Amino acid sequence: MYRVRLEEGGHHWVQIAAGQCRVLATPAGRLCGTRGCRFLDGHDGAHSTEMRLAPRRPPVTLPLAREATRRSPRFAPPTSHWAALDVDLQASVLSHLDDDPVGLLLRISSLARNFRCMRPVVLRVLQTDARLSQLLTNTWKVQVDKFSTQPSGFHCEWRGPHTTLARCDQLDERVTVSLQLRGDCTSPRRWMWMLRLRWDVLASCGAQVTLSDFTFALQATSRLGMPRSSQRSSKRCRTVNIEIATRDMLEWHGICGCCSVIGRQGHLHLCIHRGALVIIEGGDESVIEWVLPREAIGAVQLVDSLL
Repeated sequence: MYRVRLEEGGHHWVQIAAGQCRVLATPAGRLCGTRGCRFLDGHDGAHSTEMRLAPRRPPVTLPLAREATRRSPRFAPPTSHWAALDVDLQASVLSHLDDDPVGLLLRISSLARNFRCMRPVVLRVLQTDARLSQLLTNTWKVQVDKFSTQPSGFHCEWRGPHTTLARCDQLDERVTVSLQLRGDCTSPRRWMWMLRLRWDVLASCGAQVTLSDFTFALQATSRLGMPRSSQRSSKRCRTVNIEIATRDMLEWHGICGCCSVIGRQGHLHLCIHRGALVIIEGGDESVIEWVLPREAIGAVQLVDSLL
């Protein structure tokens, strides 16, 4: 490579090989590396030895349908202005999904379970909607007598008490079960299920003797709605208050002391299976099965979806 000076063009860098001379650079800058092109390096368009016959071909783009299927739905651009609304407006929209409070509770439970981003909005609905606040503070209660007509959604293993004089003289029994959800709407992890189970016997003298009276507390984080067939089927209840009749008390009221009192043999467990509240004593034998009302099932689904 040589540097030569021409009379009119100044200094040029040339390459001489095999009897041929090739100009590599001019005073204006380095020439294009394509052989025979007299344009500067990095020029736009065709070389000096070429001729443009048509405009540049547009870039290849995938069809919209194919591009939409290849991309993940999580990264797809938003198609609505829902994210532009604040939490209060979003909660106002959700509160009009259903006129029935129970239906609204089931709908927002489904939203919170399927879409995690909707959980703050659901909590805001619980704080602003007076119907749902009143519904969640209710106490669901059932009371059944042994010798009366039992409801179709209640099953109980009766203790079979009888008088001290004759074993065939059976006494009437009364079972009362109540369920309530306690806690504020701001922190679902602090919610607490309160269950009360009371078992009474109507003695022959007319007195009502309480065999057992339990008050249980179960945290919402323990997933009360887990099915019975799973590994976390039943939860051992934390007893807040317990009262069990003694044998002397039963015999004083004319009730035979051989009566089996619930809670005396072993610990009580609790679960919800297919919309029924099941109380288990000791092993897997259920003592009480109560089909919960629609409002209680909605509350259970709400707690399970928010946690």
